[in-house]
Amino acid sequence: AAALLVFATGCAKAPEKEGGEVKAAVEAAKAAQADMYAKDQFDAAVSASLAAEADIKAQDAKMPFMRNYDSAKKSLSTALTAANGAKESAMAGKEAAKAQAEAAVAQAKAGFAEAKKMVDSMAKKKKKVDDKMKAEWAACEANMKKADESLAAGDYMGAQMAAQCVVAAVEAHKNMSADKGGKADKGGKKHKK
Repeated sequence: AAALLVFATGCAKAPEKEGGEVKAAVEAAKAAQADMYAKDQFDAAVSASLAAEADIKAQDAKMPFMRNYDSAKKSLSTALTAANGAKESAMAGKEAAKAQAEAAVAQAKAGFAEAKKMVDSMAKKKKKVDDKMKAEWAACEANMKKADESLAAGDYMGAQMAAQCVVAAVEAHKNMSADKGGKADKGGKKHKK
């Protein structure tokens, strides 16, 4: 009877159910863009999942009565917790990124409108707009379009990056326009050359 007990307890089964749960949780986290918005947690889930797979393969290679999947089960539990946490964190991170992107795009639109007025004013006054300024303005327009499109598509990081490019281009326009129209003194007033 004792030999039967040793044999029965020694023939452990691979944690297939737990492995399936972890796989589904990691896929759900990835679908929630945890790899982007909760990268550390997502990476921890993937690492624990891979460690569990390695443990399972190592145990599967042993004689059936010598298999012990405790380490794999522990890794799977860690992976499941991390994947579920990554999914939740990703959803919160995505909302925060959306708010930041909306603010960045609004700031870029305001600067873009200001710069457009400046360029239009220069054109009305028939001031020369050099090739560098034209190229900067074209890049500014392209990035403004990209910021709007990225925001609409839910690519909040892309929207922020494009909006930052617009803000930088607007600042460059202001500086070039200031150089063309006169230098500013310490009080911020321009005086003619």
